[in-house]
Amino acid sequence: MYGNPDTTAVAETAVLAPINPYGASKLMSERMISDLAATGALRHVTLRYFNVAGADPGGRLGSPHRRRRI
Repeated sequence: MYGNPDTTAVAETAVLAPINPYGASKLMSERMISDLAATGALRHVTLRYFNVAGADPGGRLGSPHRRRRI
């Protein structure tokens, strides 16, 4: 959702500039929920997930992806 920020510690107030369809769809969904909430029809909280730990090359943390040998 934040594109390619200049810093690694990204604040929630950083510019929203998604660079892929997943980020764009997340931003669109947040805006739709906010618009609905503005009508008074909905109370909401939006959470933005991010991978704090990263992936471990040993496969102990993160998503299990197989690496292809070249």
